[in-house]
Amino acid sequence: MTSASSRTPLVDAVRTDLPSLLRKHVAAQPAQVFVESFDGTTWSYRDVWDRAAAVAGWLSAAGCGKGDRVVCVTGNRPEILAVLFGANLIGAIFVPLNPELKGQFLGHQLANSEPAVVFVQADLLETAREAGLPASVREVVIFGEPRWDEVVAHAPVPEPAELAPSDISTILYTSGTTGPAKGVLLPHAHCVLFGAGIATHLRMTAADKEYVALPLFHANGLFMQVGAVLFAGAQFYLARRFSASGWLPDVRRTGATITHLLGVMADFVLHQPPSDGDLDHGLRAVLSIPVSDEGAPEFERRFGVEVLHGFGMTECNMVAYSTSGRNSGTALDAFELAIADAETGQLLPAGTVGEIVVRPRIPGAFMAGYFKMPEKTVEAWRDLWFHTGDAGFLDEQSRLHFVDRIKDCIRRRGENISSYEVEQAVLHYPGVAECAAVGVKTDDAGGEDEVMICVVPDPGAEIDASALTEFCRERMPKHMVPGFVKLMTELPKTATGKLQKAPLRASTDGAMDVRRRHAPQPS
Repeated sequence: MTSASSRTPLVDAVRTDLPSLLRKHVAAQPAQVFVESFDGTTWSYRDVWDRAAAVAGWLSAAGCGKGDRVVCVTGNRPEILAVLFGANLIGAIFVPLNPELKGQFLGHQLANSEPAVVFVQADLLETAREAGLPASVREVVIFGEPRWDEVVAHAPVPEPAELAPSDISTILYTSGTTGPAKGVLLPHAHCVLFGAGIATHLRMTAADKEYVALPLFHANGLFMQVGAVLFAGAQFYLARRFSASGWLPDVRRTGATITHLLGVMADFVLHQPPSDGDLDHGLRAVLSIPVSDEGAPEFERRFGVEVLHGFGMTECNMVAYSTSGRNSGTALDAFELAIADAETGQLLPAGTVGEIVVRPRIPGAFMAGYFKMPEKTVEAWRDLWFHTGDAGFLDEQSRLHFVDRIKDCIRRRGENISSYEVEQAVLHYPGVAECAAVGVKTDDAGGEDEVMICVVPDPGAEIDASALTEFCRERMPKHMVPGFVKLMTELPKTATGKLQKAPLRASTDGAMDVRRRHAPQPS
């Protein structure tokens, strides 16, 4: 049996809630800048608190209370902080949704979350309406319009809710592999621990400035970055989005000392032309997940910064951190980490590859389950362990080594993609009898997956790959749109009729590269 844990001073730190953490800094340093935004907005800790209290007052007056869901459909903007803390101040649950979602994808998350109030970016209002606003919605507020001005001008909530660390702060949606996206229920302790772990391992102080270019509907941007800033009493610069060419100039201009990169972002930055100004910045540390054995040293040499990484998931928090590109470190004191046989659940010895399984040592450090999907919660927990669906091993020093993903999930542009959701959309295209979505590796994908959809047409039907791709573009966020279309007479299946995706992932031979409207790849 192999399991691992290491002692860090985090357990006591997470016995609080997000509004209480914000209130602490308002009392200690009200004028300290909390957020500086790409749109010119600068808010202190006091500014954020005042706006959050007004949002809380307005929500309360609108009939919202503990446990109600408050949805945000928007790109990065500082107002997200006011809605997050405002909702939490009355015990409501904050639910940020990906602004690139549309149609059935957005509709599922709106229907599943059953929000009482929806805050939305102006140019996304029609998209949200077309996706279907549930009957639960009492109010829709558009950022930047008079109704929003009324919200932030409202009298503050007279009596904030009493919160426990185990109360739910936020629901974040994460892509499933055998069904639609699941809403992860995040207790306050879980959210605080995300930030506390990062702040501790990056040795953050109030003098630090984080550069945040990741989206705030993700755990990384919202809790690993903004949450770490909140825990340390520091400040952050909020970018509209990540740009490989604009990353270093932005970091330099804003005076950032810390930032995060996700997926192939570090590779994209490294692929920018080297310059004499590569060392001309104030960064001292970068957290990059994942990071290759070669990529971390190269990044450190070129930009003169420390590169850290680790292992974690939205469901189970960041479980381990490391300064080595060759392992993900040992487990934090809040967690127990082990390697198990993916089929039997039997714990495995050091050096043996199996499924990474985790469980919490303290209340609230883990998700509380999947919202309104109890069967998925039970499925994820087996033999008293949370099964991550990722493969890895522990070495003799109990350091975790990530190997690969077990689950049939596609990862592209820093996003997890549900093959099920891609398939469900493609099945609506006229003439499609069967289909299977898989992730494939290509030389120009930077180590991430490209989406390939394998299609079996109806008898006598002809499928135009380019037309199918346009159909997908109209209905999917861009990171989900297939880059390859492969027409087949049948899909590989077992004797019992179960689809076999491994043979499909093996090659793009015979597929149409619709990223560039290429002819089929040679067989």
